[in-house]
Amino acid sequence: MNRLQRLFPAAALLGLPALASGFAFTTATTSDQIISNQDSGQAIIWNIPQQAFIFNFGGDYDLSAESAMEDWNNVNTSLQYQLGTNTAATCGADGNNSGGWGTLACDHQPFGDALAITQRWYHKIGGTWYLSEADIVLDKSRNWQIYSGPLRQNVQDFRRVILHELGHALGLDHPDEAGQTVTAIMNSHTSGIETLQTDDKNGISSLYSGGFGSTTNTANQTTSSSGGGGGGFAISLLALAALSARRVQVKRWEKRA
Repeated sequence: MNRLQRLFPAAALLGLPALASGFAFTTATTSDQIISNQDSGQAIIWNIPQQAFIFNFGGDYDLSAESAMEDWNNVNTSLQYQLGTNTAATCGADGNNSGGWGTLACDHQPFGDALAITQRWYHKIGGTWYLSEADIVLDKSRNWQIYSGPLRQNVQDFRRVILHELGHALGLDHPDEAGQTVTAIMNSHTSGIETLQTDDKNGISSLYSGGFGSTTNTANQTTSSSGGGGGGFAISLLALAALSARRVQVKRWEKRA
């Protein structure tokens, strides 16, 4: 059985070493503003320990995305990715985490310099904001391949980009846009880095070392005015037809000049 298809226990990690503070995440203020690229405060995370992802890239690209999920799982935090068994449209706002190609981002805006976006939905449970859905879209117009080593001229490496975006789906942001100088796949620009670094692992371990909130949503989902964001993030508020209105945030990974 593929390791991603197993269920993992929602156990809090014990005995973690002191973690570096270079990683970044998103927080919510008392006035329900969503603020990106923070290194202090309460991070917005998933409150359910297993998160399934449905990939619509096709062929070897789906296999590469599954391998990238394994890399995050191998950090051995209490949040674990699984392969989804349903079908779901990317950007469907349907409660399914999904990834695929697109000519526009989930907010129907052009990609611009961004290679990919991760759109994250949030809902509020018992006064606390949690992630409720994440959809990843890669710019279909780019020249994509799967390769390792230095970046190639005008050829984008799918593997390192999807690895980065899956980090956003877990709740991580860009440490360099939080004023940190660290070596990380989660920095805001593509580079020669193609694997998870110590800072990335410390970041996800910090987010998911303390257990989870309630796995049953007994509170009303609420809507609040969109908060400020930094570092080229586009943040918007959408009214979803099939679901209660929820805050939505679009994460963009910019192309290195």
